[in-house]
Amino acid sequence: MNIDLPLLVQISRLFIPVVAMAGIYIAWHQYFANREKVRFELYEKRFNIYNSISQTLSSLLCSEGLSREQFHSYQTACNEAQFLLPDEVYLEVKKIRELVGRWYICFIESDRQKTNKHNAELISLEEKLEALEHNLINSFSIVLNFKKF
Repeated sequence: MNIDLPLLVQISRLFIPVVAMAGIYIAWHQYFANREKVRFELYEKRFNIYNSISQTLSSLLCSEGLSREQFHSYQTACNEAQFLLPDEVYLEVKKIRELVGRWYICFIESDRQKTNKHNAELISLEEKLEALEHNLINSFSIVLNFKKF
């Protein structure tokens, strides 16, 4: 069997662009898939922050109180919010964080002293938190808007 080497070289030259185009096609789809994956992971992290804040406010406003673990989980979510949320949304989180911190201190003090001395302040803080909750929902609705492709 006689192989025509120049013909084989010519045929292999035709396959090089086909292989290159296939590589570019695969790379493009990998880029697109990874970009969407990163967007989805950011969405998940932001949703977890929202969920933690929402659960904390719900427990707090329903007079259940907060356990130490719940409060620390909430604080962790607020710390993450500083890096994962736009500034205007983080400002809403920061306002709520400050009030929840004050509420938690009053709650611990009233529980420790077994008195109702802090009840008026707790109620006042709960009313302020309830008013800020609507702003928080509106702020998060902007960053949790995930469009499917």
